[in-house]
Formats: sequence, structure tokens, C-alpha cells
Amino acid sequence: MTCRLSRIGLAVLLSMFTSACQREPQPSPAAGPTPTSAAPAEKEAETELVVDGMHCETCPFTVRTAARSVAGVIDARVSMESGRAWVRYRPSLATPAAIAAAITRSGYPAREPPK
Repeated sequence: MTCRLSRIGLAVLLSMFTSACQREPQPSPAAGPTPTSAAPAEKEAETELVVDGMHCETCPFTVRTAARSVAGVIDARVSMESGRAWVRYRPSLATPAAIAAAITRSGYPAREPPK
């Protein structure tokens, strides 16, 4: 025995699904009033790090994952060819030294370039 969904049934299910997905989240009544103005966003910083030991296509992925594991890191870009990582972070939560340490712990010695 096979079960087939009629076109009308399929249309009803599809409309139920799309209406549920498009519904705006409703705040709970106990949550209190919604703030009208958000706190000013913290200014982001970016650092460039020298990363040694990358030799294959998965190395940059590992370095990027290690950098992103640090609290406060927003994003990381890694180039195996140049041996560099560029990391955007929130200065109140992360430092270049902490990011370099996390990358080093993942097996790729990292440091800030000489100035």
C-alpha cells in the first residue's frame, strides 16, 4: 500500500509551514518592556599574526578554528601562502597574545609580526 499526498494536502502543509516560518517572534509578557535604544557597540579591532608550519589545505582551517575559539573573536582569515592570519576581535574580550596562544596550542606557532 502506498500513501500519496494530494496536491491540496500538500498545498495546505506548505502554507502551514511557510506561515509558521514567517511569524515574528513574540516577546513573553513576563519579559518586561523592550529597550528602545541599544547600548553603543564596542569598536572592533584587527590584528595580523604570523603563523608558521602551515603546509596543506587543511592547515588554514585548523588555524581559523583555533582563532575563533577565543572568546571575543569575531572572524579570522588565514592565508597558507603568506603564512598570515588576520583576526577581528573585541578588545574587551580578547587580545592578540591570547589569539596567538590559541593558534600555537593547535600546533601552529603564531606571533605578532615585528613592527
